[in-house]
Amino acid sequence: MSNVTLANLSAEDKAALLKEMEAEQQAEKDKKQQYKAIVDSTVGDVFDKLTQAANQLSDAKTLAYNELKALLETKQEVYDVKNGQKTHTFTTQDGRYRIIIGVKMLTRWDGTESAGVEKVKQYITSLAKDENSANLTELVMNLLNPDKAGNLNPNRVMQLVKLKEKINNPLFADGVDIIMAAYAPVESKPFIEAYERDASGEYKNVELRFAQLAIPQKGVCE
Repeated sequence: MSNVTLANLSAEDKAALLKEMEAEQQAEKDKKQQYKAIVDSTVGDVFDKLTQAANQLSDAKTLAYNELKALLETKQEVYDVKNGQKTHTFTTQDGRYRIIIGVKMLTRWDGTESAGVEKVKQYITSLAKDENSANLTELVMNLLNPDKAGNLNPNRVMQLVKLKEKINNPLFADGVDIIMAAYAPVESKPFIEAYERDASGEYKNVELRFAQLAIPQKGVCE
């Protein structure tokens, strides 16, 4: 069987072949354009639904926070007590539901704590090399260990304050004072957390963060 080549085709056949190829190319373009149109429609529709859901969640959280804030004022009036608590917990009498509102204190330092750390280390390295000083050095260095973000731990710094009184050394005391002066915690945005106790007695969190809401285990990317 002989192979058909373009050179063997008649002018009419060439024209027909060209027309067929152009039709196929146009069909591909049409399919892609149709897909893009579907993307526009679907994304726009889903975006509207997500925005509506996010707004509803935001409104619900605002309403809940305001109602619980009023409840807190009533609690303070009934029990005749006011304190500096940053968080407040409300639980139903049967223990089924629990809601927590408030703000969290976020660790912040102004950057000058490094000078205080250096002074503390200077004192530590000046100690005589005996067992007692070795133990003190290990303790202090552990208290000065930063977290993964490079920040000092405020609770550990408070232990340094207690050590300052016991050690009674000007260099060490100055270093600790510099560290303490550099501590500048800030309040987080107001938060609200909701929990429901299950049959086993464990409180399960009701997810109120929109981005963390569950999706089907078999995701769209599989």
